[in-house]
Amino acid sequence: MKGLYLLLMGLTFLGPFTRAFEPRIRYIGQTKHLLVGTVFMMALFIPWDVVKTATGVWGFNADYLVGPSLWGLPLEEWLFFVVVPWATFFIYEVLQLFFPWTQSKRSAFVVVEMIAAASATVALVYQDRW
Repeated sequence: MKGLYLLLMGLTFLGPFTRAFEPRIRYIGQTKHLLVGTVFMMALFIPWDVVKTATGVWGFNADYLVGPSLWGLPLEEWLFFVVVPWATFFIYEVLQLFFPWTQSKRSAFVVVEMIAAASATVALVYQDRW
């Protein structure tokens, strides 16, 4: 189905956008931080994505794309790098509204450290597989 990836990106964006102006969530007021984080993430991962696509580690099925691409990445993949952080940050803000963090920020870092350790372990165990 041509355009399926674009449709998925559109729906992923539309869900949070319909609630982005909710005053209790304060989502729109946080976009400066989201923009900085997104630009930083794109600077790290777009080159990675370009290299991995060019070397054939992964690719994109043309049956699901609309066509335009830049540096070997289809339009939908570029949108992915904007839409997914948008939606993820929205989920974070909604969770903060309904389940506020009562512990220190250190507990958040502990969770991140645990995920990083688990990821590093998996990478070491399966280093023969890209």
